[in-house]
Formats: sequence, structure tokens, C-alpha cells
Amino acid sequence: MVWRGYRRFTCTDIVDVRASLLATPYLSNLPVDISVNQTTLDSNNKLVARGQMASLNFKAATAGKFTSAGKFNANAVILFSFN
Repeated sequence: MVWRGYRRFTCTDIVDVRASLLATPYLSNLPVDISVNQTTLDSNNKLVARGQMASLNFKAATAGKFTSAGKFNANAVILFSFN
């Protein structure tokens, strides 16, 4: 699955959604920050949603890092668990 910018998903009120990063994404050697519901993900499993719409966002501090326009790719592996 490819996520660009942000995506949303909805969970029921009886399910906790937890998330962690299995691999930190990099864009031109800069880490990409990934968050769900404004909770920044890392290798620790964190509660990110329960009974609400959840937003997945990513951003990279790339100002002044590229000399030409183009399409740049960064890959992330996110583990979602439901209990």
C-alpha cells in the first residue's frame, strides 16, 4: 500500500488501534516523521485510535535539500495492531 500525504481510517468504539514503525523512512538521508492522530510513531507500540476517524500523516524537513524538482520516494513499514 502506498500512502501519500495523509490517509484516514475509522475504527469501532470497542477496538483499540495501536501502531509502531518497523522501519524508519528516510528521504535524501533525512528522517520522515510519521504520525497517526498527532501521535508520532517510532519503534514503540502506541495507542493511536479508538472509536474515531484516524489520520495518518507524514512530513520531511526538505527545505533547501534538493537542487531540482522531481518525484521523491520514501518507504515506511508500519505495524498496526487491534485489540
